[in-house]
Amino acid sequence: MSILVSLLHRLPALAWLLPAIVLGLALRLPTLESRPMHNDEAVQAAKTGALFDRNDYAYDPHEFHGPSLYYFTLPALWFSSAKSYAASSEWHYRIVPIVFGIALILLLLFIKDGIGISGLVSAGVLTAASPAMVFYSRYYIQEIPLVFFSFAVIACGWRYLNRPSFRWALMTGLFAGLMYATKETCAIVFFSMAIALVTNHCFFSTSNEAKVSTRHVVAACCVAALIALIFYTSFFTHARGPLDSVLAFERYLTRSGAPSKHDKPAWYYLKLITWMQTAGAPIWTEAFIIALAGIGAVPAFFRRQATDSRNTFARFMSIYTLCLIAVYSLISYKTPWCALGFLHGLIVLAGIGAARVWDAAPHWSMKLVATLVFTAGAAHLGWQAYQASGRFNSDARNPYVYAHASTDAVRLCKRIEDLAAVHPDGLRMNVKVMVPHADYWPLPWYLRRLERVGFWDSPPAQVDAPVIVASTESAAELALEMKGTYQKNQYGLRPGVRVWLYVDESLWKSFLAERQTGNRK
Repeated sequence: MSILVSLLHRLPALAWLLPAIVLGLALRLPTLESRPMHNDEAVQAAKTGALFDRNDYAYDPHEFHGPSLYYFTLPALWFSSAKSYAASSEWHYRIVPIVFGIALILLLLFIKDGIGISGLVSAGVLTAASPAMVFYSRYYIQEIPLVFFSFAVIACGWRYLNRPSFRWALMTGLFAGLMYATKETCAIVFFSMAIALVTNHCFFSTSNEAKVSTRHVVAACCVAALIALIFYTSFFTHARGPLDSVLAFERYLTRSGAPSKHDKPAWYYLKLITWMQTAGAPIWTEAFIIALAGIGAVPAFFRRQATDSRNTFARFMSIYTLCLIAVYSLISYKTPWCALGFLHGLIVLAGIGAARVWDAAPHWSMKLVATLVFTAGAAHLGWQAYQASGRFNSDARNPYVYAHASTDAVRLCKRIEDLAAVHPDGLRMNVKVMVPHADYWPLPWYLRRLERVGFWDSPPAQVDAPVIVASTESAAELALEMKGTYQKNQYGLRPGVRVWLYVDESLWKSFLAERQTGNRK
């Protein structure tokens, strides 16, 4: 409620953000269901589906991250026509990160006095148009909500430091608790925030800094702990959840230091957002944001006027963002969506940089030139975002596409559903999927409407079924154990992962006969 009241007080500034919001929606909403479900998206959707269908959720620290995403998805399912997980679609899940991605733009209202109106508009447009922000705002994973909650902590903390009150202290604690309830990498964000606060205070403190109340800090910490407790206990039904959430950090620390197929060099993230080029694809670059961020950050360390809150905020964001970049770069385990946290920091700094350029322009003619340059840069970012989420939405030449399911996986599951349509058992047709190390995702998502699908890491005692999906590695072993006769075709799940589809010969003949009959009609 306090956020709504504050928004109403800022309606004039909100009007300035409307173009950015419209742009953000225009780039995020179209063809939302066209991209195949990434493996991680499918896993998260399955967890949400169990919560939706059976109120079945208990925090599992192995690979699934925090619970907040699942609970925030429930309203999208409740108010939809879907009555079950099986009836849901990609739209019901992907709309959730889109809402958080657009809400990131609205959060800028709370730091307006730290970046100015021109900075507000610029940061809003860049948030709306950034290819990475757009692409992953359409991804059903925890990253965009984590970026939102992280920036909400910064925004509410900034409001508190400008005018200390219980309201802003409690709001800061609320979003800190939601950060913790979203993903384990929140620890990196909290660490970076702490470094930025301490550095700003020790080296750039002023005599008129707000005095932080111990009571307010304690209250904020209590709210954060309560929010985390509510989510990790599944609303007080799973007592072990909070302990597991703490123990999960040991696992992630171990994984980040152990050799992995996800290991990449220290400069991976900087290259990702600076310059990526592959034959037949656009040049992917967010260098325009980086350049403006430099203009926003550097002067703040040389302008230390006690009354200049914009330089104070710019210094904090600079140190915070650089710390995030440093920590994520030093961790060998890297996935591209982890760049979103510091990319958003760069976007806010870029908004400040654009404001500095505008303010420094001596005449309206120069301001017009600056506006045209900014518009061209934002348009180029938006064009990249359009390409990344459209033509290249599952193409390996898109640097944001990572270990992604192929369209072949969708065709495989469509073929299995077509086979079920001609089988006497219909949706109760028995399907057996056998892929080592549970490397069969996103098949559980695409086969969710079938009622008798089993998944194994290795062939079970009884192998035969009307339809079998098995890894290419186990093909020889499977052939020895099969008693029936099968028609066989190969499909790709994602780069480097291929499977065989085995269809019982009699079912295959029925399928071909049905298809020929349909073609004659």
